[in-house]
Amino acid sequence: MSKLRLIFCWYFAFISLAFLKITIDYILSITRKQDMTHLHISLLAGGSISSVLVIIFGAASWTAWRERYPKKEKKRIWTTTASLLSLLISIGIPLLYYYTQGIDAFGYLERFFWLPTAIGVVGIVIFSRSYRKPEIDGHVNRSSS
Repeated sequence: MSKLRLIFCWYFAFISLAFLKITIDYILSITRKQDMTHLHISLLAGGSISSVLVIIFGAASWTAWRERYPKKEKKRIWTTTASLLSLLISIGIPLLYYYTQGIDAFGYLERFFWLPTAIGVVGIVIFSRSYRKPEIDGHVNRSSS
């Protein structure tokens, strides 16, 4: 279980860095605008949403790193939320292209998004369950370290 949490830690860190680059690109495009009176709301909304996603995936990465060997139940909300968002993004983007460009675009994008979809499903299963130490002689092993 700790190896899976480590894999998710690095996956969430990678996604967080990708959204950080998107946020920086939004900020740079806003600052390069000459006429600030007609600032597009899509730039502000895109930058805001991607910066929130940086925080969520970054916190999930840190939580997954800390909880590789949990001594007690911690805050699983970050990892569960990041897994759910990963699943929604990896399904939502191909569905958006299906709606706008047809089934060919959906099939093309689904070839790339099958892995994040699978990771999102596995992450929801792993992080939504409580993690307990193995039982020894019918009792839960509760080490005081």
